[in-house]
Amino acid sequence: MFKNIIVIIPARFGSKRLPGKPLRTINKKPLIYLTWKNIINVVDRKFVYVATDSKKIVSVCKKFLNSNINDQFKMPIRFR
Repeated sequence: MFKNIIVIIPARFGSKRLPGKPLRTINKKPLIYLTWKNIINVVDRKFVYVATDSKKIVSVCKKFLNSNINDQFKMPIRFR
């Protein structure tokens, strides 16, 4: 397990190609949960963060994850 790595999972709700992608389910689990679950196999969970612009994603993360959630991080809509 890596000890000096911080992981930030970007979870943007308003994607153009697939809106709400982090909340899509696979086997009744949201995609954000499956991503987080795979990451904590490699990195300690206290160093895994979810950065989002959506209150829906925050509520799902609080329900499914015991992780740090940063809903103040504003991800850009477009890169210029």
